[in-house]
Amino acid sequence: MVVGGIVIMNIMLAVVTERTREIGIRKSLGARRRDILNQYLVESAVLAGAGGLIGVGTAWLIAVAVRSFTSMPMSLPASSIAIGWDYRRWWGCSSASIRRAKRPSWTRSKP
Repeated sequence: MVVGGIVIMNIMLAVVTERTREIGIRKSLGARRRDILNQYLVESAVLAGAGGLIGVGTAWLIAVAVRSFTSMPMSLPASSIAIGWDYRRWWGCSSASIRRAKRPSWTRSKP
C-alpha cells in the first residue's frame, strides 16, 4: 500500500509538472483551484483503482496457474480481497477527514 501510494504520488507529480500550461489556461478561463484539484484527485483515484483491479486479477490468474500445473494448493480467498477493500475504504475516509481539517494560516495560499 505504501509503495503504491508513493508510485501514484510520483506519477501525479509528473503529470502536474507536465500540465502547467494547461492549468494556467484553465485558471485564465475561470477554473477554481478546487476544480483543478478535483480533476487530479479523480485521475489518481482511477489510476489506483485500475492498478488494484489489475493486481487482484493477476494474483488470481497466478494462483489458478500454480494450482493447475503443480501439486501445490493455491487459492485467493475472498476474505483477503474483502480485508484489502475495507482497508482501502478506511484509508480513504481517514485521508478525507485530514483534508477537511483546518489548515494553519501559513499553509494557505494567498488569493
